[in-house]
Amino acid sequence: MTNEKERLEQELRFLNESFEAEVITKDEYDKGRERIDNALNEIKNTSVEKKDITEDTSKIEKDTAEKEQDIEQAQEDKAAEKKQDIGQAEQEEDVEQAEEQQYSEESIEDNTEEPDKIDDEKEKETDEIINGNGHNHKKEEPVKKKQEPKKKPNKLLIILLILIIAYFVLPNMIIPRPSFENTTGISDQTKEPLVEPEEIVEAKLTIINDKDCKSCDSSRMEDTLLQLFNGAQVEYVEFEDASQMIEELGIVALPAYVFDSGLAEAKNFGDFNRALVKANGSYVLSNTASGANFFFKRKQVKNSLILYSINETEMASAVKEVTGLFGDDIKFEQVSVTEDIKEDLRNELSITSYPVFLINNQVKFSGIQSAESIKTEFCNWNSNQKCKEELTKKII
Repeated sequence: MTNEKERLEQELRFLNESFEAEVITKDEYDKGRERIDNALNEIKNTSVEKKDITEDTSKIEKDTAEKEQDIEQAQEDKAAEKKQDIGQAEQEEDVEQAEEQQYSEESIEDNTEEPDKIDDEKEKETDEIINGNGHNHKKEEPVKKKQEPKKKPNKLLIILLILIIAYFVLPNMIIPRPSFENTTGISDQTKEPLVEPEEIVEAKLTIINDKDCKSCDSSRMEDTLLQLFNGAQVEYVEFEDASQMIEELGIVALPAYVFDSGLAEAKNFGDFNRALVKANGSYVLSNTASGANFFFKRKQVKNSLILYSINETEMASAVKEVTGLFGDDIKFEQVSVTEDIKEDLRNELSITSYPVFLINNQVKFSGIQSAESIKTEFCNWNSNQKCKEELTKKII
């Protein structure tokens, strides 16, 4: 029963995982959940019934013990009665022997009687004894041996037999075994979600990046794309070797992710198409979707730091610590973003949220940052002795 309950609970976990992974529909999930819940309730009810059976067994055992006691007492009483009858029979036998002795003595004294008369009386007496009509001679009844009381049955053995019968026989008599028909989209053998084989995408993914760009990590986006388009062949191309492709496809930021035309045959292409820009027969992942942050086409302005923010006091404390460290070695500018320039910033730098920093007019990084984080990003692109100093790591 415990193994059956564990199996149902495991099946329920797989059912939940299949539903969360959208392998099965809501209707299939509800039906499967209802079936498993019903089976678990039946197991629970069976346990309660077995408990009642155990209580009834204890009651039966108690009644049996009392009956055995009564039987034993009755046997003892009967044995006592038989013993009393035997004693009484022995007394009667003694009386008969005394009467016979007296009769013999009288017979000797009365030896003057005629022999025929004596013989007739003896014959008459003998007939009476044989026929059982004589009042002095009774037929002796065989004395029965005292019946020893039956041994009490082993109570522990009785209880064990009753429990075994209750476990293996009664469940089949009380309720039918639950049917575990597969209605959940889960395999009967492995209990793994039944999913279609993964599609193998016949497409090529080219990743263009700059090895000197410390802020241009492409690994996370690469993993995401390969999960969406399983089987795509990846090729890595260095920025300085991809000038022709960059010009033909209109690439303005790194890292860049380019699929060939084979992507259009992929099953997920329709849902992912809005994140792609079609160019010269290929599909380029948009800068907004890719998170590209090195806008190499823009003019470089060394040792510069621009903060685009909606709130002028935003990041004031961290920025003040950074500019205080570098002093005249940094060109800092804060731009208050209004609705008039949001669209231009979206088109030029693919900015969709604020605050955003721009280093050397080319490298973008966004979000609330600590003074130490701002200094580290600035020093990745600008060499300065003061970069060795440590600033506040806590975001204020």
